[in-house]
Amino acid sequence: MRRGSKLTLTDIAQRAKVSPSTVSLVLRDSPLVAEKTRQHVQSLIDSLGYVRDRGAANLRSRTSQTIGLVLCELTNPFYSELIGGIDAVTDRSDRIAFIVHSAEDPIRQDRLIHRLREQNVDGIILSAAEGTDPGIISRLREWNLPCVETLRHVGRGLNDYVGPAIEAGVEMAVEHLIRVGHKRIAYIGAARRTSPTRERLAGFHNALRRRKLKPGPIVRCQPTREDGARAVRELLDSSNPPTAAVCYNDVCAFGVVLGLIENGRRVPTDFSVIGFDNIIDAALVRPALTTIAIDPHRIGEETALLLLRRIADPNGRPERVILPPRLIVRDT
Repeated sequence: MRRGSKLTLTDIAQRAKVSPSTVSLVLRDSPLVAEKTRQHVQSLIDSLGYVRDRGAANLRSRTSQTIGLVLCELTNPFYSELIGGIDAVTDRSDRIAFIVHSAEDPIRQDRLIHRLREQNVDGIILSAAEGTDPGIISRLREWNLPCVETLRHVGRGLNDYVGPAIEAGVEMAVEHLIRVGHKRIAYIGAARRTSPTRERLAGFHNALRRRKLKPGPIVRCQPTREDGARAVRELLDSSNPPTAAVCYNDVCAFGVVLGLIENGRRVPTDFSVIGFDNIIDAALVRPALTTIAIDPHRIGEETALLLLRRIADPNGRPERVILPPRLIVRDT
């Protein structure tokens, strides 16, 4: 091999005294290679610093072995757990994900999707930005680019989707608050015009209507710590304040609890709070947060698995995978 030239699979095969096809099988972790041979070839690969030419392999297989992950938000820890679930599946399937962030901007989202097409991704996972045109799903279908929506859906139910049973989760939260004695319950964090907001509010109203209770105030703020704290301070100053709140997510609930403590309220003696998501910090804050668990890691796994099924069978019937929520009772 000439100095400075790129090491090839054939070079490895010649040094290992095996066929190039055997080296290829070792690189793909094939069980067809004897363990002793695999160790010998892998040792040479490691010592010589050989890197597989993924581009050439992709040209032969007509697949990029990549997917695009288009997220509406990255600051909430929920999304890091979601990404972890997706990554666990893509890693097992010898794929990698390009992660892009729309920042709730549909125009930016369209631009990012076009860039992912330029990278020849095999499929896209989409957690759509607020205000996304439902036609994006039809366009992806026209482009023969498999897409699975997760957490948010913008189509008309004729597309692949993975997410939690949001309405049922909020109903669980409201029912729990009623059981412990609350009758005036607020909902905090309903600013986004997205499918999860609609489903959360539907669950909120359904549970109160079933119990013949009037809904408390609905605060249409952003589901952040700052807005949660500000919202509950304003509620406490009202003429008929609620005694409990269901929050859009755990991050918003953290802010609500902080606002209550800053105003001298005891949680849950004076005011009860329930979050949504059960991110890792929910169990670690004090007081520990009562919340609805929807397991973002599993949502990520199921989303990635569905995308792989759709890539393998582009014309298959659309699937909707809805995961059950759980009420986690802690200290709030």
